[in-house]
Amino acid sequence: MCGIAGAITNKPIEEYYIKNAISTLNHRGPDAFGKSIFINLAGEFITFVHTRLSILDLDQRSNQPMRYKNIELIFNGEIYNYLELREDLSNEFNFKTDSDTEVLLMLLYKKGLSGLKECEGMFSLAFFDHSKSILYLARDKFGEKPIYYYKDKKKIIVGSDLKIYKEFKD
Repeated sequence: MCGIAGAITNKPIEEYYIKNAISTLNHRGPDAFGKSIFINLAGEFITFVHTRLSILDLDQRSNQPMRYKNIELIFNGEIYNYLELREDLSNEFNFKTDSDTEVLLMLLYKKGLSGLKECEGMFSLAFFDHSKSILYLARDKFGEKPIYYYKDKKKIIVGSDLKIYKEFKD
């Protein structure tokens, strides 16, 4: 189990709130944490936060958020058939990790959301397509791994835990 959180806001989220978000999610993934902050084409600030429970590929190169070209991903869960998917993608991509996250990232890069139909497992995720400036949220068809979201006129907040809302609310 990992923790994911993200926000789209019209101003940067203060570091204090990002640290609190990581602390809030730490029970979901105490092994590592990561963050990325970037600006989309509309000038909005996107913040991704991830706390990791290391199961596959324990190396730090598999920490998240993970990015390949125009796709940035935070992911919670496990893709059971990632080795088969990796084999199918290996002619087009040079993998740097042994993680299911990187396989999912390459699948999303190649096929977009439709690639998720090929995934067997339990997951929730958020990925941002920088070239289209679009945030996508998804989960497995049974909803085993939660993903919550909140939207108003000023912001969008997403996370694997409802408590994340209080960290990014201002």
